[in-house]
Parts: sequence; structure tokens; C-alpha cells
Amino acid sequence: MSFPLVRNPGEGTLYPYYDTVQEQVVSTSETRGVATVLRLTMRPSDAPPLHTTAGRTKAG
Repeated sequence: MSFPLVRNPGEGTLYPYYDTVQEQVVSTSETRGVATVLRLTMRPSDAPPLHTTAGRTKAG
């Protein structure tokens, strides 16, 4: 049985890390060990630059 899982910002578990806030939106216990989803909130100056990762290809 599947069900939709939706959380608004601030409804998950918050983990402060320096000037960044990591919010656990979905945990492995909610997805039968398949996934954990985090939402990161940070200042624009702390975000990494736009980039691509060389050598990666789409799965077949």
C-alpha cells in the first residue's frame, strides 16, 4: 500500500549546522529503508556554484 507523503518547510526534524539548516523531510523508517530526504536552507553566499560532474552518464 502506498500513500502520499508531503511536509511543508519547518514540519520536519531540524538539524542546525553552522549557518545552514538541514531539515529531514522523509526518513528511512517512512520509506521502508529506501530513502531519506533532506531540505537544506542556506545563504546564497554559502551555496556551491553551479556545476556538472564529469564522467557521469545516464543509466541505460
